[in-house]
Amino acid sequence: MNKIIAFAGSNSKQSINKQLATYVANLVEEAHVTVLDLNDFELPLYGIDHEITHGIPENAKAFLEKIKASDGIVLSLAEHNGAYATVLKIFLIGCQE
Repeated sequence: MNKIIAFAGSNSKQSINKQLATYVANLVEEAHVTVLDLNDFELPLYGIDHEITHGIPENAKAFLEKIKASDGIVLSLAEHNGAYATVLKIFLIGCQE
C-alpha cells in the first residue's frame, strides 16, 4: 500500500491549496492518505543563533519524519509575489539535516 501525505504550503485555516492537495491525494488508487496541517507543527522564526543554542526544533524533526515515512507527497502551493508562502520556507529550513 502506498503511503501518501498531502499538505498545503500555507497556514491558512481555509486554504484552498490544502483542499486541492487533499482531493488530488485521494484520487490515487489503493493509497493511504494522511493530510498534514502546518499549524500542527508550530515552529519558531528561523535564526541561526536560535538553532545553535537550541538545535533543530522537535516539530521540524517530526514533520521531516512524516515525509520520510511516506511513499509520496502531494503539495499545493500558493504564489506570493513570485515565490511560495513564508511559512513553507520556515519548514524547509527547519527540516534540513
